[in-house]
Amino acid sequence: MVLPLVTEERVIKELEREGLKYFKDDSDGEIGIGFEDIIIWVNLSEKVMRLYGFWRGTLTTPEDFERAIYLVTDANSDLVAPKQILIRDEKNDQSGRIMLEISQLIAEGMTDAQLSAHIRRSFTLIFRATETLVKEFPHVIDWEMEEEN
Repeated sequence: MVLPLVTEERVIKELEREGLKYFKDDSDGEIGIGFEDIIIWVNLSEKVMRLYGFWRGTLTTPEDFERAIYLVTDANSDLVAPKQILIRDEKNDQSGRIMLEISQLIAEGMTDAQLSAHIRRSFTLIFRATETLVKEFPHVIDWEMEEEN
């Protein structure tokens, strides 16, 4: 059985089916979905679907950065997904941000049910990770969810 390829159109159809608002970055073709703590980007290549985003909190002290090193290392050793990556600020190597990423091989294609399950599971795992970050670093949160009009 030949499975349908994962295309931008199929991803968008799934996001719309879930009632999610999205936007497309025309410069690189990535699809962005904004949430309170993170914007999740969907990047498709011929072989891999990658969902990733930077948690909105910025670590600005050496203590926070050091704590984040341990949290990211522990999460990556304990959990299959999402992969957590601590990105150092170019101007200050004791500050930075945390990126969360989930990649899935898609070269063989996916059914609609598989695509839906993968997107939902990825969002759930990323949200769990951001909840942990919010609990660990509540003092770096300086944003509020915008109200819908």
